[in-house]
Amino acid sequence: MNKIPTKQILNKHTLYYCKINNYLTRPELRCAREIITSHLKTGSVIIYQIVTAIRASVDKQQTTKSLRNHYNKKGFLMKLRKGHIRCLADSIHDGDYIL
Repeated sequence: MNKIPTKQILNKHTLYYCKINNYLTRPELRCAREIITSHLKTGSVIIYQIVTAIRASVDKQQTTKSLRNHYNKKGFLMKLRKGHIRCLADSIHDGDYIL
């Protein structure tokens, strides 16, 4: 996906992050939002390309280090997964597959 996400997609993402807000701290939520949104913009999982897409006013190296620290933080992915599953709980029914 080479194009910047439309306003509609960004609005849906904002609603999603509001739902998982209870499971993550504010810095963790910001990190998750930046990584996921930038991944959608770039289509890449390479951290440096994600940081480039963020267009942060601070140093890219410092931003890369910050995102890596949050991502490698013990329990971060578990909290993110738990929030994601709780967010989708209403739309999951018997016989559905979760990938």
